[in-house]
This record gives sequence, C-alpha cells and structure tokens, in this order.
Amino acid sequence: MARTRGLGPRGHGFESRRSDKFDSFGTWICVGMVEWQTQLFTKRFRIYPSAGSSPVARAIKTWNCMKEIPTVQPISREELDNLSLNALIKRMDEFHKVIIVQRYGKELASLRSKQNSPSVGSIMNTDRVKEFNSTLQRKVAYKVFSFVTQMDFLEIAIGASNKLVYNQLYDEVKSWQSPNTQSKHAAIQQWGIVASRVSWEIFMDLIYLLDEKKDLKGKSKFNSLKKWLLKENNPYSYFAMSAYKAFHFDRMQRSPEIHGKSKLITKLLLLKKPTSKERNSSLELTNILLNLWPPLIEILNGKTPKTIYGEAELFDWVDTVFNGTKEEMYSTVKQIVAEMK
Repeated sequence: MARTRGLGPRGHGFESRRSDKFDSFGTWICVGMVEWQTQLFTKRFRIYPSAGSSPVARAIKTWNCMKEIPTVQPISREELDNLSLNALIKRMDEFHKVIIVQRYGKELASLRSKQNSPSVGSIMNTDRVKEFNSTLQRKVAYKVFSFVTQMDFLEIAIGASNKLVYNQLYDEVKSWQSPNTQSKHAAIQQWGIVASRVSWEIFMDLIYLLDEKKDLKGKSKFNSLKKWLLKENNPYSYFAMSAYKAFHFDRMQRSPEIHGKSKLITKLLLLKKPTSKERNSSLELTNILLNLWPPLIEILNGKTPKTIYGEAELFDWVDTVFNGTKEEMYSTVKQIVAEMK
C-alpha cells in the first residue's frame, strides 16, 4: 500500500508499505465506495473499502458514479494550436482534474484543489509569468503541463504496486519467496526510478525557462544547471540541495538501470525480502519532487520561501537559506555544486 509521509513542515512523500485493507488499482472509485482517512498530499493516507457492500451494489454505485464523471472532449491538433492561452490553460488543468475525479472521486478532487497541488494555472498566475509575452507564456504552460503529467505517471506507478504486489494475496514472508512477486516489484521500482528522473529533467527545464526565458541546453543538462545555480542573486538557488540529491539519485539508481547494469535484476536471484529502505529507494526522487511546488510559487511571486522540506541532513542548508547573508548563501551553493561530480 502506498501512503504519504511528512518529510518536514507540511512535507509530502510516499512510502511503500503493506496494508491489510486496500483498493484495487485501475478500478472506478466513487464517493461512498471508499472512505478516506486524513488527507492525501498533506500527511498520509490509507484507503479503506466500505464494508458490507455486495458486488452488485458496488457495481450499481460505480455505474451511477460514472454517469456523473466529467470528461474532456477530443479536439484536433489544429484546434489545440488555435486555442487562446486562457482556453489552453483551462483545458490543461481540466484534463488533470478529470483524471483525479475518474480515479478517486469528486471529494478527493475537491480536496486536492485546496492543497496547492501542481497546476498550470497556479504558475501562470504568478507575478513573474504575468510579465512574459504571450509566446513565452504558452511555452511555459506546456512545460508545466508536462511536469504535472509526468508526476501523474509516478502516481500510477505507485498505484500499480498496490494491485500487483501489495494485494489481498500478499504475505509479508512468503510473497518475497516468489520469483513472480520479486519480478513485478523490481519492474515497478524501475518504472518509478526512470519516471521520477524524467520529472526532474522537466523541472530543471522549467525553472531555467522561468528565469532565463530560454531553454536549458548543453551536452549535460546537470552541468548547465550547476553553472546557472552559481549565478549571483539567483533566487532559484534555493533548489540547489534538491539538485544535489537528484544528481546522486541519477548516478546511483537511474544510470545503472538505463545503461544495462541493473542492480534490481541482480537482487532477484536472492529471493530475499527487501528492507524498508530497499522498498522505498526508488521513491527518493519522487519525494523530493512532491515538495518543490509551494516554494516555486513563492519565488515566482518575488518572495523568499519560508519553509523547506526534507530530512535532518538539510538543517544546515535551511539555516543558510533563512538566516545567511547573500555571500554565505553563494558560498554554500558553491560547495553543494562542487559535490555534484
């Protein structure tokens, strides 16, 4: 079962775990069929199917719910290109709103809309982006939509683990002795590793575009990003520690999988129950990405972020961000960048 875990003040995160009660991935979920405990994307969540419903009753509820679910109408590529900027932004955000309603129900969709969930409109309404010309605004809108969509791909991967691994047949000991379970678990982990790295790539492109008004280029985008982070008085240097952690995630986890030296495949033959750290290692970058949106909005509105998300190792960085001088901030960013090698 996937759940969110607070990583710091108001922090968000996923943790892979087993729950005795679960909801099947890929099914229609309507209000009344699932009871939500606490809030998704705030602290943690668990899904509990409502007790006492017969298959027929659930099917009727599902059918009635499906009839009420909003949809987005198909259009041609020419029609898409001819949409006004406001119409394009509306369609992009409506697309993801419908995904949440179809997947989880209207109540959760309403809840997430109040929790500063990533959206195209939230970026486009910032002071910084309002100053851009319409051509650049359109480019930013597509880049934000790409990021939000890629993060949804990650959410699907986490949901898949509930269906394929942590389902009703799951046994904390016996399941890991099954080559089939081991293979499915490794496949989902690999999916999460690659998908989260793609999300980070898009985020790098986005923050560079928002600052420089042009694309991030170079043989290595990480190297280009490092040079840019060292620019004097760069408000986006706030993300230097995130970049550092993403860089090492890339080297330790993404590179072996992409270049045919998978650590996951080697471990399969052991048929060993993974530790909690091993189960969640593929989520490291995902949990970083989940907490980048609020500070980005603050920066785009000309403010200094007042919160930071992460683990105890970030405390020194937090002190520098909130209390250090510009010179101390630059010196610390320089040290962080130097470690990205």
